[in-house]
Amino acid sequence: MDFKKERVNSHNNWPEIKLFKAEQKFRELLEKRQPIRPFQQANLQYDSDPDYQKMIGHFLNGLEALPDRPDYMFDHCFTVIDRAASPLFPSKGITGIVEGLGKKLMAQSPVEWEGIVDDLTTAMPLSSYRYIAKNICEAHLGSNTHSGYIVSRVKSFLKSHRYAEFIDKFVVKPGLTLSNPIPHDALQRTANFLKLYASGDVATKHVGSSTYPTLDLSNPNNKRSPAKRAEFLLSLYAFIARNERAHGELLSPFRSSKADLKRYESYYFLAAMTYTFALGVLELRQWGGVTPTDIRRCCSDNLAIQKALFV
Repeated sequence: MDFKKERVNSHNNWPEIKLFKAEQKFRELLEKRQPIRPFQQANLQYDSDPDYQKMIGHFLNGLEALPDRPDYMFDHCFTVIDRAASPLFPSKGITGIVEGLGKKLMAQSPVEWEGIVDDLTTAMPLSSYRYIAKNICEAHLGSNTHSGYIVSRVKSFLKSHRYAEFIDKFVVKPGLTLSNPIPHDALQRTANFLKLYASGDVATKHVGSSTYPTLDLSNPNNKRSPAKRAEFLLSLYAFIARNERAHGELLSPFRSSKADLKRYESYYFLAAMTYTFALGVLELRQWGGVTPTDIRRCCSDNLAIQKALFV
């Protein structure tokens, strides 16, 4: 299939729809996995508040794009987080929200939200960790016009000293350059580190070296708090993915030569993850009658669905 020609043909032949390769494979997967439904929403209570109703409208728009476009569900859930959480973070913007929401949720219900973050970081596909790793490495190398903002975001999260060690270990020492694609094994090593880092677990054996003391995950002092791990999910994954989409940097995610079922899996995870945090914002705003227990159950249901769907 010539994807470039096919995209133009699809535009010209609309409303006739021709499925691209990945879209067809996903349709076949859904048929094979019946009666699994790909997403589980929470049961929300009625409230006539106009702002709450706007958030419900975003959820509806996202749900109606399923099952074919989990990326649209992700977009709408991120919008709910942005708009509904703004009064909780006055004058701080979306940056303040993605950096501080985890802390507010942990303060509200530490047991349930730590469990939610544990579940999310465990279930997050390795391809998603590779996506974060690729963004961090390429941003340091100055791969595009948005590299500077990504570097600033990662530095803010890791802090300067840990960021310097991370770049030396995973970019400088492996000899990564802009002139060549980042090798898969280099991305995999970085992704494996990020997965362990985000898990909050202390490594059972020495991870790192005396050269990189802040990256030694066998040292309990380097263990990340649940709030910081929530920030990892929101700031280094969801926010960067949303900005990439908002700036029009991506082709339609399921209509390119590189699109596959793993991409669907990543976007379904993003949708479930941001829906979970969006429900958390609703709970903080006292909208919808949703409790932390309800949110964790809904999150667990969605992660179980995705495990069964993409097994």
